[in-house]
Amino acid sequence: MNTAEIRHLAKDSIKGKHFKACIIILIYLLLTMLIAMVPIAGSIGSIVLSIPFSYGLVYTMIKLKRNENVGYFDFVSNAFSNFGNAWKVAFSILGKLWPYLLAYVLLVLVLTFSIISFGGGIAISQPIANEFLDSNSFSFTPFFIALFVIILLASIACIVVYILFIIKSLYYSLSYYVLYDNSSLTGKEIVEQSHALMKGNRWNFVKMQIPYYLAYIGFMILVSILASIISIATKTTFLTVLLYIFIYCAILYILPLIQFAIIEFYEKVK
Repeated sequence: MNTAEIRHLAKDSIKGKHFKACIIILIYLLLTMLIAMVPIAGSIGSIVLSIPFSYGLVYTMIKLKRNENVGYFDFVSNAFSNFGNAWKVAFSILGKLWPYLLAYVLLVLVLTFSIISFGGGIAISQPIANEFLDSNSFSFTPFFIALFVIILLASIACIVVYILFIIKSLYYSLSYYVLYDNSSLTGKEIVEQSHALMKGNRWNFVKMQIPYYLAYIGFMILVSILASIISIATKTTFLTVLLYIFIYCAILYILPLIQFAIIEFYEKVK
């Protein structure tokens, strides 16, 4: 698959719609941020609405790409009108990924408990603490050696499980896009269709998006360096703030391109 061609097609298809797509995504980001800021209820509302709002945004971007009439707040109405469908897909994805999530949570708990035990054991063991402070060599007891090994192995296992989770979750990256065209299917059927479409295409999916993220990261590093230099040289924060505003503008510019590229990718593999 020619991922460069997909990006080129996405760039062509977004012409005349880029500004509108940016404003829609900006409204989406601001709204989700405002919901999360509401005391107590905001946390619950953010969790409940995050999935439907994400689908609402995908729904709106697909309509925009396909030259259908789209309003700036349509993602909100689409989110609520497809509330059940969005969550049924999310639960179906969770049904495929729960072993990895469970393993990761258990490993994090083991790692946390081991680190606390290790640190606490050193803190309350004065002779060991003194030896640690007064000499270049630290004599571990078998208990501390065992804890250290557990911490090391749990850390490695956490990284491995997280990578496996990401690799596995890529199979279901197109689930919301499949849902748009197949709202009558069950959640299980939708994620299975996404799995079928992504089979053999996961690397292409990642490779297609790499230039976007590299451009953003490169721009962010450049602006951060310039902001630091300006801040030190001029001793003013105005230009620094202005540069960071440019970073957010770059994000807003890139996000619609990523969305349109994913839609183009979906339509190609479909």
